[in-house]
Amino acid sequence: MTSARSDAAPAPALIAALLIALTLGVRAQTFGNPILGFDEQFYLLVGDRLLHGAVPYVDIFDRKPVGLFLLFAAIRRLRGDGALASQLVAAATVAFTSGLLYRLARRIALWPGALAAACAYPLWLNLTEGEGTQAELFVVLPVTLAALLTMRVHAHPRGLAATGAAAMLAIGLAIQLKYTALFEGLFFGLALLWAAHRAATPPARLAALALLWVASALAPTLAAVGYYAHLGQLDAFVFANFRSLAGRLPDPAAARALGLAAILAVLAPLAALVRLPPALSPDHRFA
Repeated sequence: MTSARSDAAPAPALIAALLIALTLGVRAQTFGNPILGFDEQFYLLVGDRLLHGAVPYVDIFDRKPVGLFLLFAAIRRLRGDGALASQLVAAATVAFTSGLLYRLARRIALWPGALAAACAYPLWLNLTEGEGTQAELFVVLPVTLAALLTMRVHAHPRGLAATGAAAMLAIGLAIQLKYTALFEGLFFGLALLWAAHRAATPPARLAALALLWVASALAPTLAAVGYYAHLGQLDAFVFANFRSLAGRLPDPAAARALGLAAILAVLAPLAALVRLPPALSPDHRFA
């Protein structure tokens, strides 16, 4: 937990400058490289084709949410080299996410520990094939924002309806970048309901809040569904995004085991540095 010593933290502008400099420093060597990974090339291609009238899932097939392609279409509208533009946007996203992680960590740690956690994010991305423009980079930003908002609800439940809706909308945007954000959304949704319960919210209002938060999380995906229904291409959308997953062949067991071992090896140094405080006040936790 924080203490009086945390008041000596550097100015936020200095922290931001350091995180920006670190992010640029560890990612600059990739700037302008168009072949960092086939995923990044494909996202940029679909974004470019979208600007020329192509419809994802109808003209070009993939299983990623349409929000990811809309993001790359927006990036493609920037002037200059598309690969460089996407990498600069990714770097800005990583730096901003690091800043949010610093704020999140400051709730349970002194500023040096919070800064170390924030710095670890851009550093460790380079160990997990995150030096380019992988979808996860853009997902972590709204998920981290949702975490901050959810923790704020636990600290100040008076504004839980609007703040909770904002948190779930952030999750909804993350889901439209990669569907796996659904699991973080389930956690934060339950944490919000628990915060409302702790605030002695009547059952009827609790149910209304639950509906509001679920609707906020589903809004971006429902908008995509509505658009494809309007085009008469709902079946193509449903097949690409959901039904086609059943047709994927699983990776061999040896490949999955090797991948898990690699993940554990990358995370082990971070896990070794974790020291949990004996207890956290409600202001510093999700439940």
